[in-house]
Amino acid sequence: MTRVLLLALVLSACTKQQPPEVVDEVRRRAEFVRKLSEREHRLDAWSLNSREDISFEDGMSNPVFIDKDDPEARWFEIVRNPSLRDGDAVRWMNRSVHFRVRGETDMVFEIRGKILTKKVFTHPRIELTIGGELIESKLVDDDGRFTVRTIVSSDLLTDWVDVYVTFSSLQEPSREAGPPEVARLEWVEWEPVGTSSKQP
Repeated sequence: MTRVLLLALVLSACTKQQPPEVVDEVRRRAEFVRKLSEREHRLDAWSLNSREDISFEDGMSNPVFIDKDDPEARWFEIVRNPSLRDGDAVRWMNRSVHFRVRGETDMVFEIRGKILTKKVFTHPRIELTIGGELIESKLVDDDGRFTVRTIVSSDLLTDWVDVYVTFSSLQEPSREAGPPEVARLEWVEWEPVGTSSKQP
């Protein structure tokens, strides 16, 4: 069922620009996928995939499923890599992550995740930039968790807008530069203000 859901999520976001005659169909399809995700208790996977008004551009892995309760290894310990399996949906993040968003009203943008601080041996600063404007800059929590939430005015959303999430430092000390599995994205919300998401 998880693979079927992921396929539905991909298909729901495959068209970024639609002619007017199919807009209603696209919205019905998006609503069907969301309800399917709620029914299957996979809103985490739904939130981590492109939708009609948010596109996951670059700087992230594809969604994978891991056990977030696995003990966190320190940077010098040799452990198995998280494998694809039933569990919690996440995307592994690079130092800079790029989204594109659009909307017709004031929107809420929120991301949640965790830095594996025992592996990077630091607490990086996270910065959120929307439309070229720095919105928030703060250190991740002591346990590595982070939540960034802001309201984006509809005045800014005249077209697709670039959103960047950047970390000040994100690399395992013992590894060469490359995609690190030390920062995971666990939830992305892009909803009209006043709309409550049934967060996992």
